[in-house]
Amino acid sequence: MLRRYRFELILILLIICALVATRFFSTNAEPLNHPLRSDNPPDVSHFDSR
Repeated sequence: MLRRYRFELILILLIICALVATRFFSTNAEPLNHPLRSDNPPDVSHFDSR
């Protein structure tokens, strides 16, 4: 019986880990400038040193 549901168990565990990881990173990386977010562009002022 465990062989039949092994793939489903692995898939459910991966989905739960992905949800926990996205929730964990969204709460911790909120003040940072996300590069894929258009309304909050990254700070590139340190590149203009001239």
